[in-house]
This record gives sequence, structure tokens and C-alpha cells, in this order.
Amino acid sequence: VERDLNKLEQQLLNIKALPRGVLTQAATYASCTLTVMRDYLDKNSIKKNDVVFKEYVQGNFHSIARNLREEVTEGEHDDTELEVHSTDVEYRTCSVAVNRIIRNDLPLEIKQAILEKPESTHTQASDYIINITFIMNMVLLELRNCDMIMQGSFNIANILPDGFLPSQDCAIEHTIGPFSVADSFTKDFNMLMEHQHIGLIHSYYFGLVGAKETNLNKHPVQMAIFKALESSGIERGKLKKHH
Repeated sequence: VERDLNKLEQQLLNIKALPRGVLTQAATYASCTLTVMRDYLDKNSIKKNDVVFKEYVQGNFHSIARNLREEVTEGEHDDTELEVHSTDVEYRTCSVAVNRIIRNDLPLEIKQAILEKPESTHTQASDYIINITFIMNMVLLELRNCDMIMQGSFNIANILPDGFLPSQDCAIEHTIGPFSVADSFTKDFNMLMEHQHIGLIHSYYFGLVGAKETNLNKHPVQMAIFKALESSGIERGKLKKHH
């Protein structure tokens, strides 16, 4: 560090003109314009500006360097930790085995029910996550591999990202509907993977009653996907027992 400071000092003492920005910064510190600062130096000193600057460097460089070193040293030894405010909700976890916090005077049947409930809940939640993740992946594969076209030459490739389909010439035997429903089809297709679509998947496959037919009829695209998934063995009602 000392070698670098000596090198910097020699560079400043050997300048032929003022370093770029010196006058501008000086004017800023003095709260005046650059023109005023330049006029002041020209009219109030018989020495050239670069000579005045060199004399300032020669008289103040070491004291400035010393002050900077002290500030850096204080910063390195500052053990004060920055206070971080987390916006996440913190939850208290239980690190004690459940059977150790159950009252000893409870009947065995109640103890067993208390122990089995968290275990069964964890199992059901894990099964649900696995199943709905599997369904979502199958939906993506179905969209990736299927070719659909509307009557009146409404091509599904027109509303999918470029390159999403293996071929841009998409056609199937059974069309979804007339071209007049293209707008509603596009609107329904845009709901895929959104909150409403995922909620429909949940109701259709895992709901206690299941999605109502009137609601399903409003979403022909999702229904077409549900029917396509039946060929892969993903049928309505088969997954309810895991939820």
C-alpha cells in the first residue's frame, strides 16, 4: 500500500495540467459554478493552476493518506453487524418428539389418535404434492406433443411460443369447434397454468365432490386435456384416496 501511495504522489507532482474533474469538484465543494471557480483562480493567483495543485498535493498528500488509512482500519475492526429485517413470516418449529409432550394420564386410544394424525397428514400431503406435480408435468407433455387445429384453419401454433411444438403444421381428425369460437378458445388457453386452471385440476382430480359439470363446460381446453390424460391412466376419481 505504501508503495502505491508513493507512486500516486509522484504522478500527481509530475502532472503537466490539472487532472480531469478537479476544477469541477472544487466548484461543487465551493457551491459555485465552474466558470466562477476558474475566474477566481486566474485572477487571484500569479501561479498557474497546475502549480497551485502541485503545492497543495505536496503539503497535504500525506495527511490525507493517513486519514484514509485510519478510516479503513476502523472499518476493518468494526464488529457491528448490520440489522437485517426479514419480511418472511417466521414459524416456531417443534423439536420435541410428540409422544414426550402428551399427558401421561390420557387414555391410550387418545394418545394413539394424536400420534397418528400428524403422520397421516404428512403422508397425505406428500402424496398430494407428488400426484399434482405428476399431473402438471403430464399436462405440459400433452401440450408439447399434441397437435390441434380449429375448423376454419385456426392453428394452435399461432398462440404458442415459437418452437414449442415439434411441428408448426398441426392438425387432428376431431376439431375442437368452429372458427367463431377462436377468441374464447384463445382466452381459455391463456388460463393454462394460472391459478384458476390449477384450481380446476385440484377440483377435478382431488376434490371431495369434484368439479361441477357446468364449470367444466366453460373450459373446453382444460377438458380436452383432461380427456387426453385419460389415455395415460390419469382418470377422475382415482387419486382422491391419496388426498
